[in-house]
Amino acid sequence: MALQHALEQEQAVALRRQQPSAPPSSWRVLDLDRLPGLPCMPTLNGWLLEYGVVYLVRSREEAAAASRALSGCALDLVSFHLPWAAAVQLPQQQALLAFSLPADLHDARAAAAAEGVQRRLRGRLQGLQRQQQGAAAGSWRGLWGDAAMSVERLAPRPINL
Repeated sequence: MALQHALEQEQAVALRRQQPSAPPSSWRVLDLDRLPGLPCMPTLNGWLLEYGVVYLVRSREEAAAASRALSGCALDLVSFHLPWAAAVQLPQQQALLAFSLPADLHDARAAAAAEGVQRRLRGRLQGLQRQQQGAAAGSWRGLWGDAAMSVERLAPRPINL
């Protein structure tokens, strides 16, 4: 019990050191729920993460309706992975991001959007690799293969936006 109390005290002191010196009353808080017409978090997340397909929902009611509609149809899950380089000898891949769209809407335009996401990921990875050239031993350079894309058809199931 004394050890737990000491650990809690130590964590509290460490937390106080990390906090800015200004009192919390001077922090600015942006309450997104109070901004009329602003898209909900699933839409903002998809836009900020540059998903190939983004569902536009502006309210909880719209999100619930979209969730019901998506739950009743087959979806294509478009996933992007970063495989380990062959030299690492690990069987798994690292998932980077994924988005879904109704299978009936997966057309040439949607495929082009997904390929655009893959091109941007590859470009960013190449930029990181260029930055890592000449880096000290122990850097992540050489650990990853090329960004891969996969599409998986999912049967209808409950969806939450």
